[in-house]
Amino acid sequence: MKAKDLATEKLKALQVVMEIDNPQVLHDIAAVYGKTGVKRLSVEEYNDELEKSEKQGKKGHTITLDELKAKTEKWEKAKGLK
Repeated sequence: MKAKDLATEKLKALQVVMEIDNPQVLHDIAAVYGKTGVKRLSVEEYNDELEKSEKQGKKGHTITLDELKAKTEKWEKAKGLK
């Protein structure tokens, strides 16, 4: 990618970020790039978490997307995010 194209893409990304009103979303974006106090998982830790999740699913400990959305909305309201 040319320097000019990279600069243009950076500006577009900044414009998107500037339109975000939810502080949790901003925190999550920063966490993805290691810019918070949140520790990033190693590949091994990620794989361990994935295995645990798969085991929980096999035991029937699952949640539907609609249930997740409802819980998320309830949590956001409790935290004053919505």
